[in-house]
Amino acid sequence: MLILVVFLSYLNWLPILFAQEMEVLVQRFASDKRHAHVHASVVCVLSHGKENGRIAGVDGQHITDVEIERNFTASSAPGLAGKPKLFFFVACRGNLWDNGLTVVKDAHGNIVAPATTFPLARGMAVHTDGGVESDAVSGGDLLVMSSNCDEQRTPAQDPRKIPDFTDFLSVYATIPGHISYRNTQEGTFFVKEFVNLVSEEACWNDLLMMITEVNNRLNDITYKGETQTCYTVTRLRKALFLNPGYNISPEA
Repeated sequence: MLILVVFLSYLNWLPILFAQEMEVLVQRFASDKRHAHVHASVVCVLSHGKENGRIAGVDGQHITDVEIERNFTASSAPGLAGKPKLFFFVACRGNLWDNGLTVVKDAHGNIVAPATTFPLARGMAVHTDGGVESDAVSGGDLLVMSSNCDEQRTPAQDPRKIPDFTDFLSVYATIPGHISYRNTQEGTFFVKEFVNLVSEEACWNDLLMMITEVNNRLNDITYKGETQTCYTVTRLRKALFLNPGYNISPEA
C-alpha cells in the first residue's frame, strides 16, 4: 500500500511553521500530482490548539481542522477522489480536563458500583511537573453553530458522483473542549499508544478497530487523576487495512 504523508508540527524536532506556512504546505500537499499513483494520504498535525478546531502556528495565529480538510475534497484533490484521506490532530481542543469516575469492578471486569464521583474541572490545565503538560492555548471563545435544512436528497444517479467529503477519517487525540497530554520525554499519550498498537496489529487488523483499542489503552492512563479520550470522525466507506498480511507466510 503506497501512502503519502505530511507532518505539520509545532514541536522542535519537526519543522516549526507559522499558521500561514501550514496552510501553504497543506495546499501544496493536497495538489501533489503523485496522489494519482498512491492508495491513500495521511496528514499528521502535532501542535497546540484551542476550541473550534483551531491549531496554533509558532506565531500564535491559527488554522482550523476544517480549513485543512477542505483542501482534500474530491473536487479540490481529484487525484485522491475515492481514496482514504486520514487526518491525525494531536493538539488540545480546549482547556477542560476529564477527572472521570472511579468505579469498582467484579472478578469478571464488570462495573458494579461507582466509588467516587469527580466533578468536571474547568479552566486552564497546564501541568509541567513530572514532564507532563497539555497542548492547550489559553483564551478564546467557544462558538456553537448549527443549521437546519429541510431539503430532500435524491439517490446518486449514473454517472456516479463521489461526495466531496467522503473517504475521510479524522482522529483527534482528545474530545472537543478538552486538553491533550504530552510527556516531554516520551511524547503525547495518544501517539505513543497509537504507534505501539499499529506496530502490533497493523498486519491483521483494520484501522478503525485499532483506533478503538488505542482509545481503550488511552483510557487506562491517568495523570493526577485526570484521563484522556481520543475522538474519531469517520466517513470511510470500507474497512482500511494499512499492511494486510505482512507477517503471514505464503504457506499460511
